[in-house]
Amino acid sequence: MNNEADKGKVASFLDVGTNSVRLLVVRINPNRSYTVISEQKEIVRLGDTEFREGLLSEEAIDRTVRVVKNFCDLSRTYGATEFVAMATSATREAINRMDLVDRLKETTGLKLEIISGMEEARLIYLGVSSGHHIGRKTSLFIDIGGGSTELVLGDQLDYSYLESLKVGAIRLTTMFVKKIEGPVSEDVLNKMRKYVKSALVRGKKEIVQNKVSLAFGSSGTIVNLSEILVKHDSGSRPGIIRHSQLKKVIPYLSTMDLSTRRKVPGINPERADIIVAGAVILEMIMDELKLSEIAVSSRSLRDGMLMDYLGGLQEFPGYRELSVRERSVIQLGRACSVDEEHARRVMTIALELFDSAAKKGLHGVR
Repeated sequence: MNNEADKGKVASFLDVGTNSVRLLVVRINPNRSYTVISEQKEIVRLGDTEFREGLLSEEAIDRTVRVVKNFCDLSRTYGATEFVAMATSATREAINRMDLVDRLKETTGLKLEIISGMEEARLIYLGVSSGHHIGRKTSLFIDIGGGSTELVLGDQLDYSYLESLKVGAIRLTTMFVKKIEGPVSEDVLNKMRKYVKSALVRGKKEIVQNKVSLAFGSSGTIVNLSEILVKHDSGSRPGIIRHSQLKKVIPYLSTMDLSTRRKVPGINPERADIIVAGAVILEMIMDELKLSEIAVSSRSLRDGMLMDYLGGLQEFPGYRELSVRERSVIQLGRACSVDEEHARRVMTIALELFDSAAKKGLHGVR
């Protein structure tokens, strides 16, 4: 007779960011596979006033607590018994950060962990690298958040450099855009560029010493820029942002007032006020690091939280060291209740037959 234990346990992962709260609910199956049950995102603008006043506003805390409570309630309807919640830039820099931590504990029972910029970068790397076939190619990972931007160098198996810059789409908008409803002037754009360039000095010095073969961009800002470019530029490739395209789309977006920008094809209207600052950050990163294009990834911090969690389970030994292809095959096999020991024997025999056939000249496949 089946019971809840037979179905495995359900874990909930919450990323409490500067701009939005993201949820990932996952069932850890008894056969050592996992199933994504739900993914949700809600804009909360937790960092709306934080970068001007150093404080999380009561309204922003209220919005965030309300959304997190809803996400926790939703998670529990799926049977979640374990919760992992992390807060990033806006919370870690706020003088009254414990107000949010205490309110969430009181309202939801959730223990919110405030992570450092370096830990945020590490988890973003885990999340993005686990979803793309990279191999041993040196890759750059770029994540533009509301309050910070994370840069990571690494390959499929490990990272070699982590950086967290105090540069984000909400932060720059708060610092430089005085009239949020109007266009963004060329003078303001140049001030943003100068600020980002200055923040990049140390990271640029480290990164340019390496030959970067691939570059990935993650976060809502980069994903939305990609969606805008597909609508704006007939030569765009979905999932790719070219440096030359950014140079054209920034003037296109910045000369509009906010109400007009909200109607731009492909834009998320909730991001219209901060998208120009986000585009400038990406433009300057690509300028300074000589990147002609980046691949856009839908994966993010919450995926890294899941990968880190799985890597710590006895049921998933060496999981993080597997390639994307190997993980996908294992996931599929376990979901179908494959006899793994037998499957590995068949694999070994098949590879031996393949190699022996090559030695006999029966095929030239490598």
